[in-house]
Amino acid sequence: MIKSIFIMLFEFFKTATVSNIEIDERFSKNRVFIFLFIINLAIGILLTGLSGYLRIKFDISFKISTSSVHTIWLLNLLFVPLIEELAYRLPLIFRKRNILISSIAITYIFISQLFSDGIIDINTNLSAKLLSISLIGTILVAMLSKNSIEKKAISFWNKNPRSVLFSYLIIFSLGHFDNYIFSVQLLILFPVLVLPQFIGGFFLSFVRVKVSFIHAIIFHVLNNFLALFPQIVLFYIVN
Repeated sequence: MIKSIFIMLFEFFKTATVSNIEIDERFSKNRVFIFLFIINLAIGILLTGLSGYLRIKFDISFKISTSSVHTIWLLNLLFVPLIEELAYRLPLIFRKRNILISSIAITYIFISQLFSDGIIDINTNLSAKLLSISLIGTILVAMLSKNSIEKKAISFWNKNPRSVLFSYLIIFSLGHFDNYIFSVQLLILFPVLVLPQFIGGFFLSFVRVKVSFIHAIIFHVLNNFLALFPQIVLFYIVN
């Protein structure tokens, strides 16, 4: 099982596809899910330790949210995984609905980072977010309703799965730039600082394509929970 999964991961990295043999024909999807999560956790701990060391050494700070601690936890455990999976993993398999939902989610994330305190700041500039989402949604529905555009999009997705995969991975990773206070050091070290998100995004993409979209959301929720767990424990010990 372990060797087969590593082969599939390597194949997915090279081509963004794996053999036509489905995972559930070889072994349980849940077993694959657990194994991938353990691998991702081990890699994530190492890379998070490296990024943490670099942040301290080069004085790179996170932005401080104005939301309450409990609100931040709740949104990071439920809302953020859902909106990011809809934005960056759902469209890996082409459907008009998937592209529409993904584009709306990406628009929300971009507007939230541009005009408010990030994804978790739901209320600030709500009218601007709703207007942007409505505009993007209307444009996309009009475009995708044309058969010629839909056929070109399907053709691109089918012929360039690796470009699609890594485009969404890069956008996903760049979205975490907003987590930090801007500095020259951040610009230089940002590719290293977001390695945990990039690698995690790759595993999430594999889970979405070869297991299921629901499994990808659960994977993301569990990942965020483990990242926040020490903070939650420390908060209740101190308070």
